[in-house]
Amino acid sequence: MKNLNYYSFILFLFLFASCKDIIEQDVTHAKMNVLSPANNLVSNSYDITFWWDKVEGAQKYRLQIVKPAFDSLEKIAVDTLISETKIQYSLFPGRYQWRIRVENGSSSSPFIVRNIKVDTNLVLTGQNFTVDYPLDQTYSGKTVLAFSWQSYPFADIYEYALLDSNNVPIKSKKTSGISITDTIAEGKYNWRVRGINSGNNTTTLFSITRSFYIDITSPSFSTNPEPIDLSSVSNPITLSWLHANDIYADSIIIASDSNFTNTIQRHYIVGSSIALQPLTIGNTYFWKIKSRDKAGNWSAFSPFYRFTITP
Repeated sequence: MKNLNYYSFILFLFLFASCKDIIEQDVTHAKMNVLSPANNLVSNSYDITFWWDKVEGAQKYRLQIVKPAFDSLEKIAVDTLISETKIQYSLFPGRYQWRIRVENGSSSSPFIVRNIKVDTNLVLTGQNFTVDYPLDQTYSGKTVLAFSWQSYPFADIYEYALLDSNNVPIKSKKTSGISITDTIAEGKYNWRVRGINSGNNTTTLFSITRSFYIDITSPSFSTNPEPIDLSSVSNPITLSWLHANDIYADSIIIASDSNFTNTIQRHYIVGSSIALQPLTIGNTYFWKIKSRDKAGNWSAFSPFYRFTITP
């Protein structure tokens, strides 16, 4: 009888243990705590670690990774059922959506859905950078100049560098914006900018160096006028002059009196000559010129020059 009771007890323990294994915990309302990767993470590494806290009573976890999203699926990267709470996968660059849930046979928890982007461009090393303004070989008649560029992906800091005409650094400034204003003395300079990712301490290459000129000095008016003062000329008449290399344009005024109160013609010329409309024979005309340099500075007017129209 004792032996029968003993074996009955052993059988009871066996059945109890078996039932415990068979009876699964309902995980329909189980809550998961995802540790990694963070939602909307942009990773510069191909290797992504998926990690979550263990859920009490959980037997398996369903991990799915698709590209680019579950509602616009192009590729299933991963669909696996695992018992571990940490696993690593290597993903090619691109946008992904992933989700995780607890599965215990006949029950499962709601999915937790998150996004991730694998983008090696997060590492800025070796990337090219371009700037907007000022353009190369710009002339400015102001000592306060604004420099600008486009926002660069994953750059949160920008370094502006001012150099002399021999590319010797003068100064540099850092900003989180896409423009910077600098006060600069008259002269010729070069400038460049690069992007910086302060999170991983990587930088793009500096932009191609651009040159600019600060010129606040008024130029001299153009010289060597033709026809010369007190000339006698006949229609058609061409006025011409000689201007320096830094002159961009000239303003010409033609009048019937030396005080220029009765203006006959005005012209703005990007060049060094102009053909006039026919003028009245027998009349004397007066003309003068002032010049504008590439930075926008104007000269004073020249003395006036006279010519008389002959048949």
